[in-house]
Amino acid sequence: MPLTPDFLAALQTGVAPGAWPGLQAFGPVAVPPLPDGLAPIRPVSSGHPARQAVLQRCCDILTGAGAVLNGLDAKSGGGNTGSTLASAARALKGAVDRLPLADMTQLYRAISAELAQTMGGSPDVLLAICFSAAGDTSAAGRDRAAALSAGLERVCQVGGAALGDRTMVDALAPALAALGSGLAAAAKAPARMPGQR
Repeated sequence: MPLTPDFLAALQTGVAPGAWPGLQAFGPVAVPPLPDGLAPIRPVSSGHPARQAVLQRCCDILTGAGAVLNGLDAKSGGGNTGSTLASAARALKGAVDRLPLADMTQLYRAISAELAQTMGGSPDVLLAICFSAAGDTSAAGRDRAAALSAGLERVCQVGGAALGDRTMVDALAPALAALGSGLAAAAKAPARMPGQR
């Protein structure tokens, strides 16, 4: 309801119950800047054409699969996983020029921060956790497969899901297990439930 002069006057009118405190005017609210050390650290952008192409392709795939993923999610959840991931993918693709593409450790961390900023549901939260843990593992000198596997392990710890629970873990675990053989192998890795033939 708009705060019209008549409505404001009605709110300011005295009433019998003593519990009504009336209204007090106040001025504009000033939000002070964050103290030094609390402002988010912006990564230094750097170029890497191959990584940029892979990242943009992944974002395009997630955006294009939105409706299909929503349909699958509707059978067991809220039906919005595809929309959530597509929104995050569009934001990430829009930020690609600001990402530290030449440094994998910082790239994982920057992706985590970007997802945390744009999160609209549990998939984004879990993926932000995954990439944050991947950044920590990469900083310790581990390769891509080990870093992302550590990220997935952290997701399982936080979310409580395990292989076979019919979550995104069932798709990511086999893909990451095959990642050492290249992206093509990871993309084709079978995401089967344990015991399936």
